[in-house]
Amino acid sequence: MDKDLIIGGASNYDYDKLQYWINSIKQTDFTGDIVLCATNISKETLDKLESKKISIYAYGNKEEDGSYKSQTKLAPHVERFFFIWNFLKQYGHQYKHVIVTDTRDVVFQTNPTTFLEKNLEIHKSIICSSEGLLYKHEPWGDKNILETFGPFFHEMLREQMICNVGTIAGTSDEVAALLLMIFQMSVGRPIPVVDQAVFNFYIGQIPWFDEVYRTE
Repeated sequence: MDKDLIIGGASNYDYDKLQYWINSIKQTDFTGDIVLCATNISKETLDKLESKKISIYAYGNKEEDGSYKSQTKLAPHVERFFFIWNFLKQYGHQYKHVIVTDTRDVVFQTNPTTFLEKNLEIHKSIICSSEGLLYKHEPWGDKNILETFGPFFHEMLREQMICNVGTIAGTSDEVAALLLMIFQMSVGRPIPVVDQAVFNFYIGQIPWFDEVYRTE
């Protein structure tokens, strides 16, 4: 359990959309595994990713041409959490730390292992990044909370600092448990894109509130 894992989800992405995530990791001295949980993805893109030594955990239906297509009607923002959790359920014991990120709009500036080694065990078991403003000050997020949870919880949550569901890290077991809860709490909501709202609702509650180190 000496190595770390960077893992992300991708649906309807080609290599051009993923290259910045991949290249930024490769330009650091990160020595752990890099895994992409992917669906709605072409064989051409999968081959390109494998040539870059990215491990693929493809899900959905494998087509005759080697591509994969999702078999659910879930929003990819929600669906990814089940399959990343499922990967960790099977292989998470191999990793000390797990870094779960978006893949189209996240880049790495340094090796995340260095930060995790310095901060994680001292503070908490989960690290996430604050977006630096309250829900009530961010129109899209404020509306998203209202549509996801209704007016009662909206009034409570809009006073909360927003954290980004696209950048989560921590110890393997705790990250897996958090992803499973995000998925389960996201299914059946009134709108499809609820992952960030659900994540913030969940980490705002005890005992998770005390387990999360929020960076600024």
